[in-house]
Amino acid sequence: GYGGVRKIYPCGSAGLVGTLNDYLRFTLMLEGGGALNGVRILSEESVREMRTPQLPAEIPDQPEGCRWGLSMRVTTEVTEGQPLPEGCYGWGGAYGTHFWVDPANKVTAVCLIAREGGGSDIARQFERDVMSALPAVPVPLAAAQYHTT
Repeated sequence: GYGGVRKIYPCGSAGLVGTLNDYLRFTLMLEGGGALNGVRILSEESVREMRTPQLPAEIPDQPEGCRWGLSMRVTTEVTEGQPLPEGCYGWGGAYGTHFWVDPANKVTAVCLIAREGGGSDIARQFERDVMSALPAVPVPLAAAQYHTT
């Protein structure tokens, strides 16, 4: 357990414990194409598959302006309910933790909350706030280059 508290929740995708710094390093590794500080964690191909839509657009109940990559939400268009530019990818957890990587702007963002019922309203506002703080002219996605350091 964490801090002497033992919780049992039989789910491989929930209940992880870490710090904001841990999560930020994870996003920087993704932004770096699978490497961080010169250490390869994931192959470039794995990260490319994560950020590439895998499911056909016709599949119902996909998030507005998004499709699913390999374990990641991938933005396909900006809409009123989805403010991130095309090509961003990330994940929102069941209790509100949220992150994304914006390859075109070379931005990663992490929002940590713990709220029963999720935090999609907070996540969308966080996305709007971060994106509005960036310069008005983003780098074209095709020009974005991954770095490995």
